[in-house]
Amino acid sequence: MAEASRALLLLLCSLASAAADRHEEAAALRRAIKAEPTAHEPKVKLAEHLLGQLAGWGHGAEADLDEQCEEVAGLMQQVLDSPASVGASSKAERLRHSATLLLGRALRVNAKKLNEAVEYLRKAIERETRSMKRKSELMIELAHLRLQYAHLGEAMGLYKQAHGVAPHAGPASNIRHVAKQGGAMAMAIQSRCISPTSAETQRACQDALKLFLETPDEHTQAPSWMMRGYILRYHLTPPDPVGAMRAAQRATAMWPDQREWWFKLSAFAREAHVRSRDVGFDGEYIRTSLAAQQKARDLEARLPGSWVLRLEAELAEAVAVEAKAREAKAETEKAEKAAESCEEGEATSSAFPVVGVGSGGEGDGCVEVLVSDAARLSSLLLSRTPFIVRNASASPDAQARLEASWSSANLASVVGEELVEISFANDKGELNTFEPMSLWQSFFDRNQYKTPPGLSEVLVRPIKKVLRVRHLLELLRTGKSSAAGVRGMPYLHQSELHFNLPALLPLVSEPDWVQAANLPSWLGKETNIWLSGGGTMTSLHQDTTENIMVQVRGSKEFLLFPPEQKDFLYYQSVQEVARDSRETGTIFVGSSGRGDSSNHGLVDVREPDLKRHPKYVHASGRRCRIDRGDALFVPGSWHHAVYSSCSEAERRVEAACNVGLNFWYVDTERMAK
Repeated sequence: MAEASRALLLLLCSLASAAADRHEEAAALRRAIKAEPTAHEPKVKLAEHLLGQLAGWGHGAEADLDEQCEEVAGLMQQVLDSPASVGASSKAERLRHSATLLLGRALRVNAKKLNEAVEYLRKAIERETRSMKRKSELMIELAHLRLQYAHLGEAMGLYKQAHGVAPHAGPASNIRHVAKQGGAMAMAIQSRCISPTSAETQRACQDALKLFLETPDEHTQAPSWMMRGYILRYHLTPPDPVGAMRAAQRATAMWPDQREWWFKLSAFAREAHVRSRDVGFDGEYIRTSLAAQQKARDLEARLPGSWVLRLEAELAEAVAVEAKAREAKAETEKAEKAAESCEEGEATSSAFPVVGVGSGGEGDGCVEVLVSDAARLSSLLLSRTPFIVRNASASPDAQARLEASWSSANLASVVGEELVEISFANDKGELNTFEPMSLWQSFFDRNQYKTPPGLSEVLVRPIKKVLRVRHLLELLRTGKSSAAGVRGMPYLHQSELHFNLPALLPLVSEPDWVQAANLPSWLGKETNIWLSGGGTMTSLHQDTTENIMVQVRGSKEFLLFPPEQKDFLYYQSVQEVARDSRETGTIFVGSSGRGDSSNHGLVDVREPDLKRHPKYVHASGRRCRIDRGDALFVPGSWHHAVYSSCSEAERRVEAACNVGLNFWYVDTERMAK
């Protein structure tokens, strides 16, 4: 409900003209009030400014909300108590009405003064008999208040009354548009239109959309534009991501400080890009998505008390402690380094047990090919057979240059200040885990979220946070098990370079042997970086794309199963949540926009439960391990789980000891079949 609550709050404050420097404008108005304490115009202007500023802050402003609204309430009470607001003159009536509206607006933001605000506005509505315009404005103010605290039926009734009472012509006619939008917003929030819901509520969301569309664009408020975007994306069949993107663009242009709206704009635009089948990265949709994502991350990083700023302070202390510890261990490390050659030569055990691993036609493992054997490489790619290219960099010097390019020092230099989203694996290094639906049903019920029928399992996704690249590198170097209150192992997981870190693209080149294979039906889709301190596990899943994984540093072990073995791996639709969903109240809807996923196998391949998944014993998998300098081909639709690891020797040299680059391709010929 957190997102719905923020959507409610955004509707509650009236739109105000944004000054070039809001803080300076407020300071100037306060100076004017101090210079002329009996003047009322600067007090009203300051009140309007402060409430408009709160509307623009949105998420993260709650800490300052009470203080700002207390100031407004005090100023407006001064105005109402002054002789200038007494009497029947039109000037006194206008002043009294403005102060009444603003006082009611300030009171409604403070939950502790809810009853006081309701009573205050109801009496003001009763007293107003001379102007239907002013009466309708007060009704709308009370409707906003009831909407804020989820009295949705009463809010819709008040909006309807205000729409009927407001004059039909002149400047006051805009009140009718506000009332209609308010009614539509109450209906949309009641039906949870900001996320996918049932067919029944989908119809209600479509009815709300019709009401929104009856309001001329020039009178449509920012929250209304955003809600239109949600409905166009989640409640039309087929979805309209382009329309959702356009609506979100209008909303963010009007209220540019709403971080979550920028994230949504980025998601809508990226889906529009995918549906356009544009494979490039210079089209309108993808450029819109990139810019919106960067704006959202910048806003998140700058928020007072934000997770990014707290992490910055925490890491500064951790880095200082780590530096002292490093000095104290200098002598010990010299002795440990002397034993590196012996340690690196030790055999490594598999991350996956023998159960579920059989002779996949090539024994327990993948075909190994020399990078110089172009004919065989091409043949295996065409036949869609998994294989490993050992020492794919062709020479030790080339591998050394590759590792230097992707070292922590170079990454900090090139993209250290860039903001990226990382995942926090759980304490066992698992990104995704499965839990019975019964453990989460009360959470879904509490948030009025109807899961698709027939689901028995919940896919628990990792906690995700935005931080700077240098923060990630410092987390890995200091070995912290938590970051500003978030526990887990940090992992830059499947981070698309064009989209997230384009400055690193000059360091990347498609493997020569892929280019030499001459595969005209293969279209490049994405290039991703995977960076961690090792010990992370990606659960069993299936991708439709052809995958070339190049291991820069550290090791990855893949457990691969051919597509036809799906029945042994227990795939089924699951509801998705995040590990912190119970705390945030956020429903995970994923890229599908539905909140469910069907491309994950339920078997825990590291600790399989054969009582729950007895057919897994018949699965015939291949364990394929790649080390620094190696590459692996995973054909599209092959099921795979991945464990990333580092030796202690590798960790001593580089904290970001596991780095992989993967190249995804769409085989248009295969997809057309």
